[in-house]
Amino acid sequence: KANISSIEVEVAKRPDVMGQVQRLQEITGLLKQLAEESAKLQSANTTFETAQKYYEQKKEQYDAYEKEWLNNQAYVLASVLHDGDPCPVCGSVEHPNKHVEHGQIIDQAALETYKGQLIDAETARQNALLQLNLLTEKVQQYEFQLSEFQVQLHEQQQYEQQLQEQQAYNVHLQQEAARLSKLKQQEEQLFDTIAQQEQALKMTEHAKI
Repeated sequence: KANISSIEVEVAKRPDVMGQVQRLQEITGLLKQLAEESAKLQSANTTFETAQKYYEQKKEQYDAYEKEWLNNQAYVLASVLHDGDPCPVCGSVEHPNKHVEHGQIIDQAALETYKGQLIDAETARQNALLQLNLLTEKVQQYEFQLSEFQVQLHEQQQYEQQLQEQQAYNVHLQQEAARLSKLKQQEEQLFDTIAQQEQALKMTEHAKI
C-alpha cells in the first residue's frame, strides 16, 4: 500500500510535466525558427548591400553616359549652326560661344542600353530590399513571441537540454502510471481473494454448528 501511495504521488506530477514539455517544445521550436530566419536575414542583408552597390555603380555610369550624350547633342547642333541663322533652342542669330568639344561619342541606342541596365539594377535592388524587409519582420515576430516566454535568445542549447530531460521524465511517469494501474488491479484481485476466503471460512464454521 505504501508503494502504491508513493507512486501515486509521483504520477500526480504528470500534468505539470506535460505542461512543461509543451512549453519547452514551443520555445525550442521558436528558437529554431528564429535561428533559421536570422541566417536568411544575414544572407539577404549581404544580397541587398551587393545590389545597392551595383545600382549605385550603374546609376553613376548612366549619369556619365547621359551627360556625354547631351554633350554630343550640343556638338551636333553647334556643327550645323552658322552666324545669321536662328538657334533652334534660343532663337539667337549670333553664336559667339559654340560648343566645340564632343568627347566620347554616345548614340541614342547606347544610352538606352545603359538605361536598361540601370532599370534592371534598380529592380534587383528593390527585390532585395523587399526580401530584407520581409525577413526582418519575421525575425522580429519570433523575437516578440519568445519575449512572452521571457526566454534568453542565446540559450537554445540549454532549452533543448531541458526539453530532453522533461520528455524523459514524462516517459518515466507514463511507465509508472502503467505500473500503478497494474498494482491496483493486483491489489483488487488480492482483496477479492481474501474476501472469498473469509466467506468460505464463515460457511465452513456455520456448517460445523
